[in-house]
Amino acid sequence: MGTGLIAAPDAIVKIDRINNHLVSLLQAKPQTGTSYYAGAAWDQFGAIPSKEAWLHYIAQQAECIQNPCVISEKE
Repeated sequence: MGTGLIAAPDAIVKIDRINNHLVSLLQAKPQTGTSYYAGAAWDQFGAIPSKEAWLHYIAQQAECIQNPCVISEKE
């Protein structure tokens, strides 16, 4: 079982370990808002068979979030 969190580095105030769990504290920005993405995977499901595959998937998702595909239509 793997879990992940993607957030802007400047939004992360602290990452701590509490009772063998990683906990992230983010600073909310009232004027602009704060976005984060969370997800999980289970190797028995089959789509993400290993830790390496999970880390690769998270890196790909972070890249997509940072560089969104924008489609515009001209009349």
